[in-house]
Amino acid sequence: MAVVEYLGFMSERPRFHMGNEALDRNVVERVRVPIHDARPQQGSLTLDRNGFMVVPHHTSIKNFRDPEEVQRIYRPELERAVLEVTHASKVVIAAQGVVRLAERAPDFGATGTT
Repeated sequence: MAVVEYLGFMSERPRFHMGNEALDRNVVERVRVPIHDARPQQGSLTLDRNGFMVVPHHTSIKNFRDPEEVQRIYRPELERAVLEVTHASKVVIAAQGVVRLAERAPDFGATGTT
């Protein structure tokens, strides 16, 4: 089980201000939900029915902490993978990725990681 925050019902339009929570106008509902490993179900999950899919992907990137390598290798790999799965006419990875490290990693909590 995990606690997941969802945007709750609001009569006004929600507002989110990155870095300045005092300006936020959101109703956040904290809900306990079960978390499961979806990999055993990867063949039965679809974007249309489930809103997500599990797609095996082998990357040629060597260092996920190197922003230049992520930009040069990983982002184009992801764009190709999403194009293949969705049959979209164009895919653009717009956000810089987020590096998440295990709590036991030596640089857990360092700048640029969450």
